[in-house]
Amino acid sequence: MPGSSSCASCHARVAGAAHEDEDDFDPFDPMVGAELPVLDAEIIAPPPKPTPKAVEAPSPQVQAARLRQLAGYGLPPDSFLASVPYAASVWFKRRELKARLAEVTARERVLSRALDKRRRELATALFSEDEAAAIPSLSPLLSPARSVHDRESERADEEQARAQSAAAARGAAQEAIDSAARDVMPLRDEETRTSRALEAAKGELARSQAALRRAEIELRNAAQTGTLDAEGQASLEATRESRQAEVNLLAGRVKERSQALGAARRELAARVGRQAAAEEEARRMASPSNSTLRMQTSTELDPALVALTDAALTAELGALAAGPVSVCKDARDALTSARNEQSLLRDAEKSFEPEAFRRGAAILGAGVLLITIAMLVAILR
Repeated sequence: MPGSSSCASCHARVAGAAHEDEDDFDPFDPMVGAELPVLDAEIIAPPPKPTPKAVEAPSPQVQAARLRQLAGYGLPPDSFLASVPYAASVWFKRRELKARLAEVTARERVLSRALDKRRRELATALFSEDEAAAIPSLSPLLSPARSVHDRESERADEEQARAQSAAAARGAAQEAIDSAARDVMPLRDEETRTSRALEAAKGELARSQAALRRAEIELRNAAQTGTLDAEGQASLEATRESRQAEVNLLAGRVKERSQALGAARRELAARVGRQAAAEEEARRMASPSNSTLRMQTSTELDPALVALTDAALTAELGALAAGPVSVCKDARDALTSARNEQSLLRDAEKSFEPEAFRRGAAILGAGVLLITIAMLVAILR
């Protein structure tokens, strides 16, 4: 082809000229100032990118074998008796898989919350970049996402203010509890002392009343028998009067102690009631169901923020929000990995042969039952 030969000659001359010194330049060379030939598009076009081959999904048999390998159940038994060790193996392995699944599920929840946090950080970074509005895939998503972000910020500020108010209320309630406790302890001590004094006064009164009764009996007996002279009669009457005065004094003391004990108990009950009310108020303040102190906000990320951050993760942003994008991608990849592992463990846990498992479990149960019956028979003989 003429075009191809002229192109080859041009390339040869240019390549040769690149290796020659400046002194070899020939101004009378016919190629100097001549119009270079136009290169064919096929020559200058970059080689086409190889089309990636589609990854074929594994067959159900291959997938089942992979799940059995992960679960460690082994191949389904081909005989009746082989189902016994198979059932035992499945029982123990399922417990291990469920424990692993619980760990992965807990990790997935943590990673999901971490990804939501990273998405919010990425959205905030995009809002502060003016270049983000010029990106076609992000421009229509910025406004609704910004509205959601502003509403969440307002709710977060309200939540913080409510939390501070709740903390102050809990502090006041705790102070009331402490104050009531400080007041209650001396009252309890006073109630104890007053109760003991009342019991002592009642004992003294009982003894004085017994002495008075003895004096009255002696005086009555002497009057009936006439064995006492005037001096003895006067002595017995003086003893009775003294005992009566003592009884009257102690009765007043008992009454006084009883009134003091009643007042102490009423005051103690009032302080205890205030303490109980303060404790109930503190529990109410700390209760998650208290709608006046806690806002019932959704923990799920708004779809507008999800759409914006998903578009940012797939777009070519260059240096725009490079740090938050990288961190968000890592968080997304970690969550995807945890969810894949979670799904794989769920499938692996169910990959046993149910018929063989039930048959082996039935044989084991029957064996245990027979052994138990044999032991009972041996014991009863």
